[in-house]
Amino acid sequence: LTGAICIALNEGVDINSIQEAIKSIEITSHRMEIKEIGQATIIDDCYNSNPTSLLAALELLSSLPKDYVKVACLGDMLELGPSSSKLHSEIGDLIDFSNFNNTLLYGNEMKSLYNNLQAKGIKCTHYQEIDDLYNDLRTFTNIKSFILVKASNGMGFINLVERLEEEHEN
Repeated sequence: LTGAICIALNEGVDINSIQEAIKSIEITSHRMEIKEIGQATIIDDCYNSNPTSLLAALELLSSLPKDYVKVACLGDMLELGPSSSKLHSEIGDLIDFSNFNNTLLYGNEMKSLYNNLQAKGIKCTHYQEIDDLYNDLRTFTNIKSFILVKASNGMGFINLVERLEEEHEN
């Protein structure tokens, strides 16, 4: 979006026209969508995941205020081909996971990241069942926390966020 604004300004498009155009943009839900659930601020980015977007989301989480509990809830990045396991593992070398209070991992490929983090002594949990992940995740909505929820769409993390929302509506 920023690039498009710069190009439009460079081409002489009036700033008011740009502002009107921005108002009409519909953002796809579950893409860096901020939600307040209980006492937690959820960064819902579970529509898609790849190494570049995961790294950017983790850098954002890392940069947030330290007086909040920071939780990275991550599911598999799908469709990465034969190097998928390596790409998942390498995320642990590119981000300092010690900046997070908890890292919750789910999916066959995230097992590679789990093993990397365990070897470094980083606190993290790998889940076999999504309901077990949900039960732990929901406890963080009762405390002042930032929770990044990120995975490829096929991992079903959208349902995790929706369950959290429904639980706190009642």
